[in-house]
Amino acid sequence: MLVKIIRWLFGCVRFHLTDGFPERFVNLAVRNKISMRNMRKLKNGIEGEVVAKEYFLLRKLAKNCGCKIKVAEKFGFPFKTKKYKKRKGIFVGLLLFGMILYAFSSYIWSVDVSGNSNISSEKILEVMNELGIFGGSLKKRINIPMVRQEAMLKLPEIAWISVNIKGSHADILIKEKIKAPELAHESAPCDIKAVCDGKIDRIETYKGTPAVRSGDAVLKGQLLISGIVEDLSGASSFVHSDGKVYAYTRRTIEESVKLSQEKAMDTGKIKKKYRIKIFGLEIPFGLWGKTKETDRCEFYSDKLHIGKMDLPIIFYREDRYEQFYDIVNLTYEEALDEAKRLISEREKNELGDKKILNASFEDKEENGICLASAVYDCLEDIGIKEEIKLD
Repeated sequence: MLVKIIRWLFGCVRFHLTDGFPERFVNLAVRNKISMRNMRKLKNGIEGEVVAKEYFLLRKLAKNCGCKIKVAEKFGFPFKTKKYKKRKGIFVGLLLFGMILYAFSSYIWSVDVSGNSNISSEKILEVMNELGIFGGSLKKRINIPMVRQEAMLKLPEIAWISVNIKGSHADILIKEKIKAPELAHESAPCDIKAVCDGKIDRIETYKGTPAVRSGDAVLKGQLLISGIVEDLSGASSFVHSDGKVYAYTRRTIEESVKLSQEKAMDTGKIKKKYRIKIFGLEIPFGLWGKTKETDRCEFYSDKLHIGKMDLPIIFYREDRYEQFYDIVNLTYEEALDEAKRLISEREKNELGDKKILNASFEDKEENGICLASAVYDCLEDIGIKEEIKLD
């Protein structure tokens, strides 16, 4: 197999020899150390193969033996490329392609993050970008030990980080720290006080001395469970109070919506700007004018990839929508619907952990404004721990 490859690289000629004295021709070829292969007898001569550069020697030997020799077939690398000799652009292109391929292999093309659950990949990639690892960064400039050390400082939530560069791909593998549960210091004495006004429904005291009873009305900041306890002998001691104090509370959420509002509206004119980022270098297409304060901008990006592999080439597009401000008049019903929507959102965010027993809603118009308020009767744990300062 190796001999066939070598002969193909040097090029071979299959020849036909007729007339004269073929036996003498073969003897002279062997004497001159010319290697002929695949010899075969023909009706009026012989056939064989020889390396291209030795064919010219065979012509002299054939002439001395009174034989006629002619080329039957040429094959091999020299003959395959002969027709392209005048097309120097092909060889220049291949050379440039090899140089570009080598240059591209010196850069990071894509970066992947794995092992994270609480820390976003965007945050980790942003830190890696600051430390010099991004699509388009030069591999030889990356100091992996330094990157790991700096990343640990910038991302205190991680236990360790590994940076693996394989070819033109960088794989960032991290292990997040497991947060120990925050436990209240049992030796620190504390009281439990009211976080808001309310009427006590029931008290569940696990440790400490209850300071109120069911049915009592309490104010914000009032003591509910004391961290001072007395034993049977009358001696006092400090403890870390613990318990739940459920009370009926009243919560109010108010919102206002103007009936006449100034709103930004699109004129219908859109300006699109494009730019490309190649190996960290951004190239804008066309001139970028100044963005007006009234313009509404939307940004889009698309990373070029081959299969599942991302390339360090990103296309950006920015759409600028020209806007103008106009006065929009709402009916009272439209303003009321908007106010109810805002109140509903706040209800989910502020009262989501509370049991709502009853809710009432009021609205009115005043000076061109729709005023809406919702009152909620709730049942909730109003206790909050407060450390007792000992001097």
